[in-house]
Amino acid sequence: MEDIKQRLNKTAFDLALDKRKISQLELANKIGANDKSFSRWVNDGYIYSKYLWDLTETLDLDDQELDEILMLPKHKVFFRKKYLEEPPQEVKQQAIELSKTLFSLTYLNSKSHFFPPNLSKVTSAKEVADQIRKTCNISSFNFLKPIVHTLSTQGIEVAIIPFKKLRLVSPDEYETAFSVTNEQRFLIFLDSSAPEELLVFNLCHELCHLFRPDHNYSREEETFCNTVADELIYPQSYFDLRQDDIKKIIDSKSQESMLNLLNNLKYELGGGQFSSAIRLKKLGYFSQKDPLHKKIIDLAEANYKSMPNVETSTFNKFNPENLNSFNEFWDSSDIYNNILLRFFFHIKNGAINNSITARKFAELFGVDIGAAEEMFNKWASTALASLKAP
Repeated sequence: MEDIKQRLNKTAFDLALDKRKISQLELANKIGANDKSFSRWVNDGYIYSKYLWDLTETLDLDDQELDEILMLPKHKVFFRKKYLEEPPQEVKQQAIELSKTLFSLTYLNSKSHFFPPNLSKVTSAKEVADQIRKTCNISSFNFLKPIVHTLSTQGIEVAIIPFKKLRLVSPDEYETAFSVTNEQRFLIFLDSSAPEELLVFNLCHELCHLFRPDHNYSREEETFCNTVADELIYPQSYFDLRQDDIKKIIDSKSQESMLNLLNNLKYELGGGQFSSAIRLKKLGYFSQKDPLHKKIIDLAEANYKSMPNVETSTFNKFNPENLNSFNEFWDSSDIYNNILLRFFFHIKNGAINNSITARKFAELFGVDIGAAEEMFNKWASTALASLKAP
């Protein structure tokens, strides 16, 4: 199994040793490292990942000290919520811990070549949307899997995860997505308890945040990013080119024709009937005061509410409270084959390569440390057997 080098800030490391009155030699002996090799690693500015947990425990490092020693940048978190309030600190901290775990996977750093332009001062949602399309090399934001794949090739990891099962929801609120940046890497997390069309919208919303890093969390910025997401999925230019045809269908007062219009929009632009209807309303084609228009919107909304969410189809076995089911999820081949499970693939790969400890896994997913260690040992044995297989 691969042992990964982790960058180390020697100045911060020496300060931590001095503060605890312990020498490099003593520390090397305590964590089971060869003292001469350990001294060479530190002087060269790195340490091997398999020693990180013992080092952290031996020195009793707090999060700030560890971040400084490992040269981990500060994290900036944007939450998308049903109600625009600041998330509780424990939810925000869990989001950061999930992100730091992925940021620590060194092999992902080689893919990180995404440097978005800073559009914080741009006031036109269309201009921001156009720049996102150009930078991300995505012309159509319609279906989730190809978007996730294209972004991953540029170093933007998109993680679809069950927020409630991972303690990412507030008691009286509902977080639906969040993005995290450490100014070098970019992560977007989407709650799986929603239909795919909403996940696409939330993904577009979070992309807007990554291109506007100077803005803090605010109602105004959330509204602006919603507008950008609308423009990414349903470009106004598309409607402008078909303005006469759309008006003709709506003026016909035919319920069947209007529903067919929504289906055509879904087919050509992605999303769904409801999001298409809302976009038509925002652009002035539909009016909430018109009884027929309201009926069309209500029918589209009813259709949306009947759609299965991603969690039902993808995370039905992800249950940390049921270890048999939990193990079945992690042992499933879907983790390797389904791009929507990239986050879990990276976690398992990190565990096999000693980049993630069983204790960290247990903390993140809320399972017993003993159960986590058993899972890690099983994965390591399976990986070793596959290497030896003819």
